[in-house]
Amino acid sequence: MQHVAHNVVTPAGDAYARIESWGMCVDRDALQNVGTYLELQVANVEERLKPYGYDAANPDSEFDPASPKKIGKLLFETLKLKSDRLTDKGAKATDAEALEALVDQHPVVKDILTWRSLSKMKSSYVDNILGYIRDDGRVHPSIHPDGARTGRTSSSSPNLQVMPSVESTDPMQAEMAKMFRACFVPAKGHTLMEVDYSQLELRVAAD
Repeated sequence: MQHVAHNVVTPAGDAYARIESWGMCVDRDALQNVGTYLELQVANVEERLKPYGYDAANPDSEFDPASPKKIGKLLFETLKLKSDRLTDKGAKATDAEALEALVDQHPVVKDILTWRSLSKMKSSYVDNILGYIRDDGRVHPSIHPDGARTGRTSSSSPNLQVMPSVESTDPMQAEMAKMFRACFVPAKGHTLMEVDYSQLELRVAAD
């Protein structure tokens, strides 16, 4: 244990501190442009949701894609869609998996899923990151050596380990991931490199 503490944990802590200090360059203008693009995409979806009673300017509108209760009312009471997926409390489920199973029953289901996805991307990957860009043009996340439940390293403020995947099977998700990742840029004279420690524990055990 002493060997691990002195030769692994302590040096790793020093490395994490340097990473936090360095931070990561973000192209603020590019990120804001991505946010504007997402806003337009969300607005397009909201136009298609208006016939179902949605009014983005009215928090008390008859339908709201952000409200599971109102989604359930529209899909299962008004449109009479069929679903056997229930919540723990016995209500019809409206999570992503449940809605995916209903996509073929009515086009509004796809619009609800798209609205959720676009809205989450804007809040998580644009608005959130913009709030953490400092005067030096970088974000400086806090790194936690064993912050994940599995014991792996995690980061916060902002969390840079939950970037959208360019390998997503959803074309929209994959395209947005490319746009978003392009906002992280290397400092002048440097190169930004992406690596993946796939199956790290198995590789360490095998070694």
